[in-house]
Amino acid sequence: MQTFKTFLITFLSSVCIVLVSFAALYHIAAPLPHTAGTQQGGVPITRATAADNKTTLVFLQNETDSIFLLVKLNAVDSAVTVTAVPPHFYLPLCSRTLLQSFEYAGIMQCVQDLSVQLDATIDFHLVLDSDSLPLIDISFLSKETTGSVSPADCKAFAGYTAQTIKNHMTEIQTATLPSLHKNLSFLYTNIGKAEAAQLDRILALLQRSEAEYSFDAISDSQQ
Repeated sequence: MQTFKTFLITFLSSVCIVLVSFAALYHIAAPLPHTAGTQQGGVPITRATAADNKTTLVFLQNETDSIFLLVKLNAVDSAVTVTAVPPHFYLPLCSRTLLQSFEYAGIMQCVQDLSVQLDATIDFHLVLDSDSLPLIDISFLSKETTGSVSPADCKAFAGYTAQTIKNHMTEIQTATLPSLHKNLSFLYTNIGKAEAAQLDRILALLQRSEAEYSFDAISDSQQ
């Protein structure tokens, strides 16, 4: 009886050792959980979700020229779309132009009016001049313009802006976005630290997926 008990204990101990060994080997051999990538600073980039689709209304101006841009960053479809809107785009529902909306109550009024007119969601807004965003040279618009901002001028500027975003994506992430909430008041942008981080994530997803870039212009429909 004592011999059988000793055998049983030895046998069960051997089985346990074998099972533990197999478990350890499986843990070592198993692949690490897949991550889609890593942002700067080691922050994991997960898959794009519906929240990674944001549109920003940008108003660019200098002493002589101005233009509105709708910049849509869509990480879900891996697409960047820049649509230029002429300053004198007429808003029938508001009975004024987009520039008049800006002069009346600032960029937030433009967001409200354009959202209604186009039946579109505009998440962020931004007012910049040549000094605030040296990457985008608004004097390019002057070179393309002969007295008024035509649809062709707007489309050319939208194409130039889309190409600039594509060529300077890393600089936008590392320099431009972090400076927005520090250098601009709420009158000029609603992009704070959290929103800048969200846009940074979208840009990282777009870079990883080799996004497609497109551009267009809305016709200047004056009354």
